[in-house]
Amino acid sequence: MFRHRQLSIRIQIALLTAAFVAGSVALTAWAANRHASQALVDRGQSLLVEKADDVAQGVDRQLKNQAILVRSLGRMPGLDRKLKAAQSKLAGMSDPAKRSMTALLGSLLEPHQDVYEGFWIATLDGEIMATAHAGETETPFAELKLAEATWFAQLMEQQETVFSAPMPSPESGELVVQLAAPVLDDEGQTRGVLGGSMKLSYLTHMLEQTKLPGTSYAMLTDADHRVLAHRHPEEVGTTIQEVGIVAALEGTTVGEDSLSTFHHQGQAETAAAQRLGMRPWTLLVATPDAEMLAPVTQMQRSIALQGLVILFVSALIASWTGSRLIQPVRKAITRLSASYRGLGNASDQLVANSRTIADTSSEQAASLEQTSANMEEMNSMAQSNQERATEARKSAEATEQNIRQARDWMRNLDESIASIEEQSQDTQKIIKTIDEIAFQTNLLALNAAVEAARAGEYGAGFAVVAEEVRSLARRAAEAARSTSDIIQSTFERIKEGQRLSGETVKAFETVGDDTARLREAVEQIAHASQEQSRGSSQINDAVQTLEHAVQSNAAQSEEVAAAANSMDEQIGQLERICNDLNHLVYGNRQQEANDDAVEAPDEENESGYDTERYNRSSDEFVFFRDEHGQNRTSGSTKPLPQRKLEVPRESKEPPSPTFFRVNGKPSQEDSPSRR
Repeated sequence: MFRHRQLSIRIQIALLTAAFVAGSVALTAWAANRHASQALVDRGQSLLVEKADDVAQGVDRQLKNQAILVRSLGRMPGLDRKLKAAQSKLAGMSDPAKRSMTALLGSLLEPHQDVYEGFWIATLDGEIMATAHAGETETPFAELKLAEATWFAQLMEQQETVFSAPMPSPESGELVVQLAAPVLDDEGQTRGVLGGSMKLSYLTHMLEQTKLPGTSYAMLTDADHRVLAHRHPEEVGTTIQEVGIVAALEGTTVGEDSLSTFHHQGQAETAAAQRLGMRPWTLLVATPDAEMLAPVTQMQRSIALQGLVILFVSALIASWTGSRLIQPVRKAITRLSASYRGLGNASDQLVANSRTIADTSSEQAASLEQTSANMEEMNSMAQSNQERATEARKSAEATEQNIRQARDWMRNLDESIASIEEQSQDTQKIIKTIDEIAFQTNLLALNAAVEAARAGEYGAGFAVVAEEVRSLARRAAEAARSTSDIIQSTFERIKEGQRLSGETVKAFETVGDDTARLREAVEQIAHASQEQSRGSSQINDAVQTLEHAVQSNAAQSEEVAAAANSMDEQIGQLERICNDLNHLVYGNRQQEANDDAVEAPDEENESGYDTERYNRSSDEFVFFRDEHGQNRTSGSTKPLPQRKLEVPRESKEPPSPTFFRVNGKPSQEDSPSRR
């Protein structure tokens, strides 16, 4: 069975707004298009008529100017006399006279070669006397047969400038018109006829330079609907067969415009025709209707694009407005849905958690007692460590004092050795003096021996004494040198002792510094042991507090179980209210999707709840923390990752089931114990 599908309020508002805007835009576009099309057609036809008038007047002016030119050439001074002389000698006209007449016509043709193929002069009987032309044909005007031409007879009768019917040129093959005027003498008598072969391509060039929009074109036709001049030169000489164009050409009169619509080469065109005044020719200016209505087409596209944009923006605004209007209702539905779906599971979870807490309370109490005993033992060990650290500190202080005293003694020894070194230097000086005295004594004894030898017998006794003195001086010198060597060796040993004494002083200073650092380290150990003892006492107090809290939790778990049983009576009524609101706001489709999401939660969703929808609309939903300290959403038995919640994971409170909100801090009002 198919069930009735009801759309949500937001979608209904968006669809109604879009339909209203689309209808308004379509009606406005239709009215604007109709008005603009008619106005544009009227304006285009008016411009087309004006353009046809301008071009027709321009062609008339050109034809009139050429008629005036030919008439003025026929009245050129001296031309009648040359023509009269030529007529009198016509039977035996000499070559010089013919060349003179041809040269005269050539001088007339030279400045007008862009308009005329050539000029000719004929007698009143229609016999051509001389010609001048730009081509190579010897007799280009032989086929004119002026005596038989109707327009030549008309010229003879009216004595005015006349135009012949268009004819193909025997020299170039293009259409030309013979424009002739009488040659008058000073008395106004006609002496002959001056004519020129005017090229209709001149008019084609004129139409090519006419400024027309797009693919619009202009053409000039004669009474037989033959094209004499056209914006496209390839059309010149063809005969018009289209019924619409023929009707437009035949409906024209001089001074009046004829406007008609016809199909030409598969497309609709509008043409304005104007009859010329100089000749029975018709000028037609035509333009395709598609180009005339191009602005309307562009406007239609612009209106359609603007309509789509307006429709899209209106739908967005309507959707946003509908969403804003039902936002409070959606939030209420979201909260109610989360509440009734979570309350049932939460009540069962609370009962199970309370029983678990009651069963594990005794085990926790025993564990806490054992922990308390261990903490007391740790406290006694910390105190013992503190006492030993104090004794070590005292020993380190005594050692440091002894090392300082030994260092002072070594400094005194170093000073004594330095004094001995100075006295040794003085002794060396004395030995040196004795050595010098022995040397002088030896010299004196030697001198005395020499004098005794000179004295002979009288000096023999003195010589013996001098020899003894000399021997004594020699022994004194040897003793002085031996004593000097002993003193020098003693001096070197004194220096070595001084060096060793200095190094010993430095070693004692290093040992003193190390002993000071050791004493500081022992003091820090003693201080740390004291802090450890104090911390152990505090932990022991905290363990005792936890033991009391466990006993309190056992009692509260029974109360929570009773409160959870009473919640089941209100869940059924709350569920019916939520279903009615969902049906009103979301429609059947959204309601079925919600039901499916509840019956079969997504495997990839860690919370088992439609968190994507709530996260998208920034709504809140309820979750709780179980007895193991895991965060869970209502309606799910899977742990919720801590990163998804704005709730501190560590808490001083016991791990009892506590309700929180995702976008806020823990709320005591939502806790079952406060309700």
